[in-house]
Amino acid sequence: MEKSSFSLVFGSSPFVKILDFFPGFDEFDYSTAQIAKETETKWETAEKVVDLLIKKRL
Repeated sequence: MEKSSFSLVFGSSPFVKILDFFPGFDEFDYSTAQIAKETETKWETAEKVVDLLIKKRL
């Protein structure tokens, strides 16, 4: 996955990678497994980040 301007500014943590994923892929519903694959993060980590984003209503 190529680094975006967002990642260059905020770093490449799994949280940032997943946040960066959504603006480019907002037209479809994605499973946690698909998000993990596209962002090159572990499934367990992606699940924690997605749960946190849902709780924060992001």
